[in-house]
Amino acid sequence: ASRAVLDRIPTLLAAPPVVAHGDLAPVNLLVNGACVAGILDLERLRLAPALFDAAWFRLLVRHHHGQRWPDAGPPLLATLGLPDDDATAATLDDLAVLACLEMLATLPRRSPGRSAWAARARECLPARR
Repeated sequence: ASRAVLDRIPTLLAAPPVVAHGDLAPVNLLVNGACVAGILDLERLRLAPALFDAAWFRLLVRHHHGQRWPDAGPPLLATLGLPDDDATAATLDDLAVLACLEMLATLPRRSPGRSAWAARARECLPARR
């Protein structure tokens, strides 16, 4: 399944990159009522595919607070002008797998964090593909 994601890299990276937060997660958003008032933690700011931040947000919310994704996901996708459908989910999952593989590549071989990132990557590999 991961090989299939790697085969889709040319499609995932076809569009010009955008400036991405790199670690967009609920903990990095300051919210005032229904509005995002600020964004924190810019240490992973980078050029990335346009949907990278949405993929990372989806990965983190689903991994740490899976029961919250049905409430958090649709508003995020609507804000980005994305449909809440299987094709969008598949693209976000593919980008999340690549992000997990990137994290794995940056860790030393004997790092205890490697197994956690490998597990997260597996969580993003849907059985339907």
